[in-house]
Amino acid sequence: MKSYLVFLCFLLGVNVVQAQTKAVDSTCEQLSIAVEGGVKELAYYEMTGILDNSAPRETNRKLNQVLQMGAIQANLLLMQANKCVLPKLPISETAYRANALQCELASGRASRSKEGNTPLAECDRAAWSRSYVYSKSP
Repeated sequence: MKSYLVFLCFLLGVNVVQAQTKAVDSTCEQLSIAVEGGVKELAYYEMTGILDNSAPRETNRKLNQVLQMGAIQANLLLMQANKCVLPKLPISETAYRANALQCELASGRASRSKEGNTPLAECDRAAWSRSYVYSKSP
């Protein structure tokens, strides 16, 4: 009887550990997605100014970038606290600069052709991919 109880406790313990591991994996995945989304936002904010020469709007874009960097930093700290695997590549808006540029150029074309309310495929951030790979310098 005692060995049965030990075995039952072992099984319950394994299930609890597995459930906790799945919860941590889900949390880590959500945090990783949030960090990557933040990097895409940084690239977007950087490129939205190329067709605009307004100083107040540029100030707002820079403020949005600073706020986004704070959110990225908070998510990285949460990843660290949850013992998640941290990103291996640098956190830089240059990773998505080409995608953001294509989005901004398409938005400019759409606004000139009166199609400004139509969602643009170039601006679908879920489809954006990193456009560079860092290499080690010699």
